[in-house]
Amino acid sequence: MAAPAAPASARPSASAAHDLKTLVLSRHPAIVVESPEEERIDALARAVAADLRLPLYEWTVTRGLLPVGATTVATAGIYGSEDPLKGLADMAGISFDALFLLKDLGPHVATPLASRRLRELATRFAAPGRLSTLLLTGARVELPPELEAAMVRFDLPVPAPEEYRRAIVVLAEQLATNGREQVSLAPAAFDGLAGAASGLTLNQARQAVAHAALEDGRLDGDDLAGVVELKARRLAEDGLLELFPPADNPSELGGFERLKAWLERARVGYGAEARAIGLEPPRGLLLVGV
Repeated sequence: MAAPAAPASARPSASAAHDLKTLVLSRHPAIVVESPEEERIDALARAVAADLRLPLYEWTVTRGLLPVGATTVATAGIYGSEDPLKGLADMAGISFDALFLLKDLGPHVATPLASRRLRELATRFAAPGRLSTLLLTGARVELPPELEAAMVRFDLPVPAPEEYRRAIVVLAEQLATNGREQVSLAPAAFDGLAGAASGLTLNQARQAVAHAALEDGRLDGDDLAGVVELKARRLAEDGLLELFPPADNPSELGGFERLKAWLERARVGYGAEARAIGLEPPRGLLLVGV
């Protein structure tokens, strides 16, 4: 029985789902997805399982091994499967192909016994004719060298524009339903807020938009600047990047006439029309010299 698809508000980007599905179909029995965005990993696993018509199971040290439904997981797992060794043994005992989402398993396989059991399970799933796959997830997944060699790592891309937009649409609906904030957003404003939130996690993006709405009791196009400001603060807290918002006056950049002309042409690559036809926007610009 296939896993039900994720709800529309939690759908992952098509490219991320395609790339992970390709790894599964390539018969990689164990895949590591390292990211703090558990919500996005859950949605990605549900989408891939539904597309491949595979049952989806989740393992955590608190609930053990249990099946995943459309939006929820079962309340109780297989008896005793909270123990990592028992949980891995229960996975080996499932005769049909499935996708297994293993959350924060890394620290529990540092012992020789657990490491060996996980390697044997991966070897079993790599047998000809099998399509079962282990997805090891966590904010940081550190594995013993003998396990690392048996895994392939999948880099979860930053949220796509449509993911930000869906998250903001759902948030706006919730704010409007609660009735405490006045919501007045044109379709283009959703795109603007999604662009302003780019680079944040989905949860951070929701927090930034909600904060901007709560400050003045309304959510509208004027909140874009507030979201950019909150993003700048978040990046400053990380200590790695500093955000310089686009200047209102392009003449502040002296000279560079050809660069300005190119930037003006490149602007169309960031609009909704470009996304609609699959046009990839420029990723960045490197200036080299004295």
